[in-house]
Amino acid sequence: MNQAMKTISMLVLFLGFGYLAYYFMNREESRTKTEDEKKKPFKFVTKDVETFHIKGKDLEITAERKGSEWVLTAPVKDEANAFTVNNILDNIKGLEIKKSLKKEGKILAEFGLDPAEVEIEFKVKGEKVANKILIGSKSPDNNNIYLLLGDGPDIILGGTVLETAKEK
Repeated sequence: MNQAMKTISMLVLFLGFGYLAYYFMNREESRTKTEDEKKKPFKFVTKDVETFHIKGKDLEITAERKGSEWVLTAPVKDEANAFTVNNILDNIKGLEIKKSLKKEGKILAEFGLDPAEVEIEFKVKGEKVANKILIGSKSPDNNNIYLLLGDGPDIILGGTVLETAKEK
């Protein structure tokens, strides 16, 4: 075999290995994206949220989107702090489910969920039912908080990204 054939053979071999590496790397990346999407319970565009309601121990606030602005509708009618509302909505969008526990047979008060420390409800344009989140207490390791999503069957351990909602 002459030198040119050896070079061409090596080139074909390298291209083949390059293709296989590319194929398997992309396959792994798409599988990782799918797994990440399963961990995120809410998929919405922040600007599509029409109403936002948050209820804590001492305060209850309702806001509606009017164009690109947020307006408080309860307890008073006034301009809302759009940065705060959008920040909480972005945190909800970024929420990841770390673990879930079956709600059945559990005493919700032990998780800070009966009554919930904070309740959030928001309605997204095009959806018939509002999304509801009950925020409970922190987990024993202080790395997660207990959540109930709507009337779901599970108590969710989510990252502390929604801790800001309790503080605001």
